[in-house]
Amino acid sequence: MNPQYRLTPELTEKPSASIGSFLRRSAVRRNRPGKPRRGPERDEKYRNFIRGLGCIVCRDTVPHNPQSSKTECAHIGERGLGQKCSDYETVPLCSYHHRIGPTSHHVLGKHFWSRHGIDRDRTIAALRAVYDINFEGETNK
Repeated sequence: MNPQYRLTPELTEKPSASIGSFLRRSAVRRNRPGKPRRGPERDEKYRNFIRGLGCIVCRDTVPHNPQSSKTECAHIGERGLGQKCSDYETVPLCSYHHRIGPTSHHVLGKHFWSRHGIDRDRTIAALRAVYDINFEGETNK
């Protein structure tokens, strides 16, 4: 039986009626009880910084050919299934290398990094260091 339905007291009183008349939709609770759920760190300013850089694959593989699509903020850090990682674990990728192309991060998954010869952890650390140097002392978000 669907958990959002519950049996009404009439079930024991009228055995000849159909089961549908005994089911009443229960109210859906919109708010979570207790503490609010914590998610990964979000920083719009850092994401804008990442989007302002060029695609790390286009820049390294074809230096004289400009990227053909806008730069996206690709969340590439460690995370659980169906979850996004922190904004501080992002790299700039064009939409072709992020989502669309046959060698994109969404298609190749963890093999993307070896295919393009990029050290993911070192790239994340370098981008964060450049951001911290350039925007030190400024408030996030």
